Amino acid sequence: EEILRRHWKDFENAEVDSPPDTRTYNAVLSVYAKGNTTEYSFYNTCRIVEEMWDFYNENADGQIKPNRKTMTHQLSVLANQKDITMEASQKADDIVKQMWKWSKEGDKDLAPNFSVYNVLLRVW
Repeated sequence: EEILRRHWKDFENAEVDSPPDTRTYNAVLSVYAKGNTTEYSFYNTCRIVEEMWDFYNENADGQIKPNRKTMTHQLSVLANQKDITMEASQKADDIVKQMWKWSKEGDKDLAPNFSVYNVLLRVW
């Protein structure tokens, strides 16, 4: 997460030309999604995704917007926990249900696909 904060600071100080974008945020999320993860890892990804949504809702320029890859990384954090609990499985279900809701509201970039369901199956 520190890399995101540093990138924002560098942008605000005009040391870089552009702020972090969706790819930058997804790269950070992918680090959390790798290896053995914990409930703390999931909490961190929730904060990052919430920050992305907040930025998107405030700016709506599309530069930072959660997409299917964002949500797949978040699901992967749950799937890679050493001991997957029923609570983690429920959280994963909730994420996929929310993705379908957004998709039905017109955001096709968030429609679950094969990769999403593959990760969901690993959580269950």
